[in-house]
Formats: sequence, C-alpha cells, structure tokens
Amino acid sequence: MASMSRGKGNSRDGENELSNPSLSFDILQTNHTRNNFSSTLPTTLLDDNRSTHHSKNNTNSNNNNNNGNVFHSAEFPLPSTSRIHVPTYGDYHSTYYTNMQQVSNKATSELNIVTQAAHLSSHRNRYGYNYSINNNNHNNRPLTNPQVSQGIVFRSADSTQRAMNELTQRRYEAMQRKRACVLFSCLLVLASSIYYVANVNYNIGINMYQHGEINNGDGTINNDIDGSATNSLSSFNDGEIVLNGRQQGQEGGGMLDGESGGMVEAPPQEEMIEEGKEFLKPYRYFADLKTPSRSSDNNFFFHIPRSGGQTVKDIIGKCLGKTLASEVGVRDGHGEDQTLQVVDVNGANYVNVDTTSVDGLHRAAALGLAPSGLSDVITSSYFAEVGMLYDLYHKGRAFVLLRDPMVRAVSMYYYKTQGDVVMIDPSVTLEDYAQGNGIENNWVTRFLTGRMEGELMKEDLEQAKEIIKRKFLIGFIDDGEETVYRLMKYFGFSFDEDETRKMEQEDCIKDLLKEGTNHNNVSYEMPKKGSQAAALIKWQTQFDIKLFDFARELFDAQTKEYGSKERKKELKKRKKDGN
Repeated sequence: MASMSRGKGNSRDGENELSNPSLSFDILQTNHTRNNFSSTLPTTLLDDNRSTHHSKNNTNSNNNNNNGNVFHSAEFPLPSTSRIHVPTYGDYHSTYYTNMQQVSNKATSELNIVTQAAHLSSHRNRYGYNYSINNNNHNNRPLTNPQVSQGIVFRSADSTQRAMNELTQRRYEAMQRKRACVLFSCLLVLASSIYYVANVNYNIGINMYQHGEINNGDGTINNDIDGSATNSLSSFNDGEIVLNGRQQGQEGGGMLDGESGGMVEAPPQEEMIEEGKEFLKPYRYFADLKTPSRSSDNNFFFHIPRSGGQTVKDIIGKCLGKTLASEVGVRDGHGEDQTLQVVDVNGANYVNVDTTSVDGLHRAAALGLAPSGLSDVITSSYFAEVGMLYDLYHKGRAFVLLRDPMVRAVSMYYYKTQGDVVMIDPSVTLEDYAQGNGIENNWVTRFLTGRMEGELMKEDLEQAKEIIKRKFLIGFIDDGEETVYRLMKYFGFSFDEDETRKMEQEDCIKDLLKEGTNHNNVSYEMPKKGSQAAALIKWQTQFDIKLFDFARELFDAQTKEYGSKERKKELKKRKKDGN
C-alpha cells in the first residue's frame, strides 16, 4: 500500500512538472537522487521502514505538496546493525553530479539529432511534415524519458518561420507568374493589332493600285483603268467638287484615310454563296442588309418608273443637299468629260455620268465612280448592270421604293399616252394596252432577276424574293414620311445642325411628299374591279403583285431595325391585337 501511494504521488508530481517547466530541473535532480539512494539500501531495510516513511509522508503532506518527491534523510532511520553501509552526503552529492552529467549529455545529444532531423525533413517535404509540433516551450523542457522520446521529432521555432517564409515565397512567385502571363497577353494583343492595321493599309493600297489611282503629289489623282481614261482632279474650282487625293467617306461613316487619322475598318470579306443560291453571285457586291455599313460603301437607289422615284431623288438632292449620280450630270456636254467631277444643275449637285443607261454605266465604271466617293447616292433602273460599278472594297447598299403594281401599270399607261412626251398613240385604250400593246410584264421581277425575255416561272419569283430580302431596304410611296425616315437612317443622312436650315429641309420634304414630282398631267381613275381591263392588268403583273405583298411583310420586319418610334409602337399594338 505504501508503494502504491508513492506511485500516485509521483504521478501527480509528474503533472506538476509538465505544467510548471521552471521546476523541472529541481524535480529531476530530487527524483534521480532518491532513485540512487534506494538502489543502495538493502531490501529488508526498505521493507521495514516503508510503513514508517509512508506515515511520515502523509503527516507532512499538508505542509508541502511536493514532500513525496523531495528526499529527507530523517525519514529513513539507520539500521541497528553496523554491517550495512549508510551512504553519506558526499556519496549522494558525488553520485548525483555524475549521473546528472551523463543524463545532460545524453539529452543534449538527442536534442541535436532531433533538431537536425527536423531541419532535413523540412527540406525533404515542401508540402507537409512528418513530425509533431509542440508550441508549449518544448525547448525549455527536459527529456524525462529519453528512450520514449527517441521516436518523436520536435519542430523548432526557426523551422516554423522558415516554413512561413517558403509559403510567402511561393505565393510571391505565383503572383509574378500571373503578372508575366498578363503582360505576355497584352503584348500579343498589341502585336496582333499592329499586324491588323498594317494589313488593312496594305489592302487599301493594293485596291487603289488595282483601280489605277495614283496620287500625283499635287492634289490630283490619275485614274487610268485599262488605258481608257485618265482622271486628273483638282480641288474646288468654279463649283466643281473633286476627290483631292483621298477617299471621301459618307456622313457618319468616317474616313478611310491614314493621314487624317480616320477610323480603320476590318478588311471586307467575299460573300459566301450557299448551295442552290448561285443566282446571287452577280449581286455579291451589293451589301447584305444585315452586314455592318462601311465608309467605302456606296448608296444605291433602285428606281422603279412611276413609283415616286423622282420625288425621292429631289428629296435627296434638293432638300438634303446630297450629290447624285443619275442622268442629270451629263447635261451641257459633260457626258464627254474625261474626268469625274461634280457639277451644279439648278441648285443641286450631280456627278458628270449617266447611270440610267447601260452605256452610261460602262463609262461610269471606267472612270471609277464607286471608288471615287463623289456621289452620295447612285440611282439607276438597271439593278443587275449597275453591279459593274462595285467591287469587294466598294459595295453598294440598295434601297427601293415600291408601288402597287396595278396602280403603277395604270399610271404608266396615262404617262405614255398623255404625258409630256407621248410614247403610245392616245387612241390605244387601257384594255388594249393591257392585252400587250405597250404594257410592261412583271417589270420589277424581271429587272431584279435579269429575266428580260421569256415566260417567268415560279422559281423566278422566289429568286426575286430572296434578292429583295437580302439586298434591299424597303420603302413605299403611300407611306412617304416613314420611308424617308428609314432611308435617311440607312444611308447615314441627317438634317443640318442649323435650326433654320433644318426647318427648311423638313418643309421641303413635306412639300415634295404632298405634291410629288413628275406626276401625270391628267387625273385618272383605276379600272373597276372585275372589268376586262382590271383582269388583264392583274394577269400582266401577277408576279409583281406577289412580290409586292412579300415586300409588305419585309417592311414590317425591318421596322425593328430602321423604323421610327411611332411606327414601332404601332406595330407592337397591332401584334398585341392580333392584326
């Protein structure tokens, strides 16, 4: 029992040792001395005095909690026999210091081995450690049991700091790598942009070379296409506006000019013709309606006779002050000019070409009308033939003004029989005219598809629908204000910034829409529905009527992109009501 009590006391003292590191060295010294003393006493003596020691130990426990661990010679009485050697204080003192020196040396050696192992392990494993870490001042605690401590590896404060430094270094290196990747990406984008700009300028130069445009250095341009003509243009002279050595852009479209610092656009792409749509190939240089506008594009107005075309041309030329390319520019002998120039005719500007005839179109193409940029709008009734003016870098953007085919046919009859220039004998009745004596058979469908002869088939109508859907902004003579609004938006036109001039332009447009231009000299009425004349006219214009109905649907579809706010609201309301 005394032995068990002593064991319990030692266990509690051990806990006190761990909780109070400053007492560890004294406790170690006392325990070690007692162990040495006990080993020198005979077994019988220890057995005889065990109870006495236990009793005294219990008696003094209230005075000192650590008495069970501190050696007192008075607790061990000397035996009566003199045969037993009793160790003196000097023996204890000598034995203590000898054993303590051995324990200290051994602990120091093991601690060095542990520290080196921890240092090597921190370098062997960058992402973890295979030894435990004790932050409770383990460097100041003695090793009470070296045999047990040999399998435990402690990590010093220096090792922890090194690990934190390595983690910081890795984070810094990762951040530097990220910055390097961002810098490399920026340099790559910059190099691509430089290459792109250089490629655009190269393509422009090649295109000018192909069209024979060579800057003479004195503000003029020589334009010699196939050796047929030479174009030497000066600057403004007696009301004649000329190119002056650079491509002029449309309003709102910018300039394609390296010296002026204008915007640079992406190189144009050849239109991809789908299988089964080979009929679109002759019109590939007319821009699709959905493709973005380019500053080098040329506005084209497809003029359908007796459909309000002359009114639209007057709005563009007289009201908005734009330059037209039509038949007017060749008046007063300008059809023989060897160079392109803009001439003033009755207060409006025209390019000196005739785009209303096939021969005139060939001359305009030879002089480089489209690349010159002199005209704001090119007008012609020859849709297929006008394609010779355009190329990949100068495409046409087309607009058409439509009129009910039967109404247009009747208007054409009275224009030819009772107009300023009589083309058909006035004695020819409307019914005779509709039977084939001068009437135009499906004029719009034929001029769109190029089928000028022979009987039209259903596939011709489908081709005309595809062409007008892809290539044309639609307008209607009976919806004049909305049509003019869309035309100005599509062509990039705007009113003058001066308020007075703006009001004059608006009044000019309203008057022309109300009164019209080149209207018939006599009033007339449409043939009654069900009459022979009405039936014949309907039969002669059957494909144009179907195309006209299809264009009505396109007009509503184009409202979202080009329509006015009022028309958008109206269309939204109609859809809501189910109309």
